[in-house]
Amino acid sequence: AIAHPARHAFLRAMHPPLPDIIDAALCLAWEEQGVDRRDHAYALLANMHQELESRISPTLTPLDRLMTLNHYLFDELGFKGNENEYYAIHNSYLDHVITHRSGLPIVLSILYIHLAQQIGVHCYGVAFPGHFMVQCRQGYGDPIIIDPFRSGKRWSMSECSNYLQRQRVSNDVHEWLAIPTAHHIM
Repeated sequence: AIAHPARHAFLRAMHPPLPDIIDAALCLAWEEQGVDRRDHAYALLANMHQELESRISPTLTPLDRLMTLNHYLFDELGFKGNENEYYAIHNSYLDHVITHRSGLPIVLSILYIHLAQQIGVHCYGVAFPGHFMVQCRQGYGDPIIIDPFRSGKRWSMSECSNYLQRQRVSNDVHEWLAIPTAHHIM
């Protein structure tokens, strides 16, 4: 069962101490689609990174860097959540999401986190029930919550709490902001 080369690559990508979630996600897509499109996806990611780097000056604050990322990713490139075909399997494949600029919350969040880290902002996942987003922690205050599925919308803590209440779970937002590991995300 582990003979497929994508599985071997996936296991290498997930190997501690620092799992490579981008490579792991691309390996999942490779096995499911039967085609290894990692090189193409990495080329597109490199182009995005290069374009973002040209817009980032050393004096930009982390929030300014995130706003630059949001503008580039959502306004210029048009990345968005695929609400019309939410359950279509291709929304789960990172290579497809990068190419077609549309996908599921968790895949868009993986991409967002990767690009944010490329421009010097450490972001992490937010694993709310039924919805995955991104959080950026800046100091000791509340984190910045960004929803890549909804074109980079920022959620307030009260919006997060209301969402959790509608999901009928504990609406203690901070309880739900525990950073998921790469293994949990995969």
